[in-house]
Amino acid sequence: MTINETLHSVTRDPTSFIDTQVLKQIISTLHKELPPPRVGNPNSPAWLTDDAEEGEHAAAKDDTVDTIRLAAALHRFVYTRSEYGENLEGGLNHSPTETLEKGGNCADQSLLLYALYREAGIEARITSTERSDGGEHHAFVECGFEIDPQRVIDVLSEYYNQTGLISSGRFHFFEADGMTYLIADPVAARFLGDQAGLDKMGYIRADGSMEINRRFTLYGEEKNPQPVAQD
Repeated sequence: MTINETLHSVTRDPTSFIDTQVLKQIISTLHKELPPPRVGNPNSPAWLTDDAEEGEHAAAKDDTVDTIRLAAALHRFVYTRSEYGENLEGGLNHSPTETLEKGGNCADQSLLLYALYREAGIEARITSTERSDGGEHHAFVECGFEIDPQRVIDVLSEYYNQTGLISSGRFHFFEADGMTYLIADPVAARFLGDQAGLDKMGYIRADGSMEINRRFTLYGEEKNPQPVAQD
């Protein structure tokens, strides 16, 4: 069974694969560990570190910044916590909880990260691609934020610099349906928006694009937005 077929089969009965209490505990722990943005940091954009806003605008900004930072922390958690299973079959092998304990392939780890995102209220979908030479298939996650790309990058740059998780890297994104989407590959991406690993594995074409087979949510809603811009 292909990655597409096995992931699609999960959408028919998603609750049987998910221990929401475990996911909630992980989300709560990582959320509490998020360092606060450095207000007044001269090296950060003014909009991010300015604490002069009040009321609804300030609350909305804080919620957005918090969501993006949590998405980065959850991705990093799966990327560093769950080992890749070299000898596993190409489809799903484990539930998200089992993947935490035993590791898993790209489909297993993508399902784990996707389940964490959805439990945390973060827009996400599972994406399936294939090598540019028509070879192996690969599954990963894309996460989206209802904010313009530069501000997403501002938040991520501040977070990664502040935590020391990465020192350099390029954030790739595309816009669709009023959202900014980034790759959140739990196997090949060191950080949100990182596609260097996918490129090395042969999934990025010479023009920087990918062959996307399908995008869908856990509950079977297929989502294939057309990108209108990409960096």
